[in-house]
Amino acid sequence: MIKKTTILWILIFSGIQMLSAQEKPELTLEDIFASPAFSAQGRPSSQNMNGSFYSTLENDATKGVLILKNSYAKGMVTDTLFSLRASAKSFPEGF
Repeated sequence: MIKKTTILWILIFSGIQMLSAQEKPELTLEDIFASPAFSAQGRPSSQNMNGSFYSTLENDATKGVLILKNSYAKGMVTDTLFSLRASAKSFPEGF
């Protein structure tokens, strides 16, 4: 009886070992710093306004630079606080 129990436990632990030994991709410094996989480009910068709203700064090719008011509750833009359409002519010379 003891031999059967011992063999059973050995089989259980070896099965667990085989399952946990599955090949996992190796994480390198190049993956972290050189590839876009871990970059923070997916989320725009945001600032909390008063606990109910937050503002985001966005740069749109057609609309220009925008500061948008977003609602935490709705999860969407509720207002445009600032809009600037800049062209090359609007900047002073040498700027």
